[in-house]
Amino acid sequence: MSAHTYENAYKMIRDVRVDLNEFSANLWTGTDTSGKFDNTYIIDKINAAQARIYSLMMKTEAKEIFQTSASITGSSSVYTLPADFGKIIQFEDTMGRKVFPSTAKVLPATGEVGSDRLYYRKGNTLVLNKSGVSDTYTLKYYKRPRRLTWGLAATSSGLNTLYLADTDITNRTNDYYNDFIVDNYTQGKSGTISDYVGSTRAATTGGTITWAASTDYYGTVSDLPFETHIHVAPLAVILVKAMHPAAQERPTKAEMDLWASMFMETMVAFTNQPEDVPIEDVFCDFDPAVDAGGGYNVPGQGYTVY
Repeated sequence: MSAHTYENAYKMIRDVRVDLNEFSANLWTGTDTSGKFDNTYIIDKINAAQARIYSLMMKTEAKEIFQTSASITGSSSVYTLPADFGKIIQFEDTMGRKVFPSTAKVLPATGEVGSDRLYYRKGNTLVLNKSGVSDTYTLKYYKRPRRLTWGLAATSSGLNTLYLADTDITNRTNDYYNDFIVDNYTQGKSGTISDYVGSTRAATTGGTITWAASTDYYGTVSDLPFETHIHVAPLAVILVKAMHPAAQERPTKAEMDLWASMFMETMVAFTNQPEDVPIEDVFCDFDPAVDAGGGYNVPGQGYTVY
């Protein structure tokens, strides 16, 4: 192996295995599957940890960094949500006017046209109250981090083309990995995916990387802010210990408190805290919550993180 540029999914698997006291190069690469913890299970818990951190950040001013917008075109009044959709901020028509949320129970009666400024949520789509609309609307929303993946470059990989591994954790949706940073851990290089074809698992990457099939290990990099990436693997370790039946030990309170305090320090530094917060507040005001779940009161924010 060469080096890593980012805290990518492949490196996170190594870190989790080390902390679980079950590491070997073969277990890490997946060529040995005799361990207690399967790499697919570990990556699931890494993604669960990422989702947990996202949820915590969405309770703070830091959620502003997840704001984005997209132009989406209707098909018979059905608007498919983007792959990174998390929570809607506002849905707007072609004139920039708000389209208001409604329910599927409020539909036009027979003979009525309905309204193209009412919508309801149906699965991964927004459906207008009025039928037959194909206009391009604007969706303002909070994006959520997409699931991380890792693997060994597959056959036909080459210059700036990475064919992702054919595994059950590889998403087959077109453009799902677009704008994802991907690390070639073996070569110590990284690039950004500009296009992804789900049917062939072909990712076009920048950074002038010649991907060598069957020798280059890769890992995608979290959509979360870089400052939080170091907290993903340690939280995944806690989740594995808490949930896997073969875990040698359950997570201790000291372990969970350490993770929480380190994450809180990152959040205090990262979010829009007033510059004149007393230093003693930063280091001393993470008071445990009264309930058994622990928790820390974030100074100046008015909420508790558990």
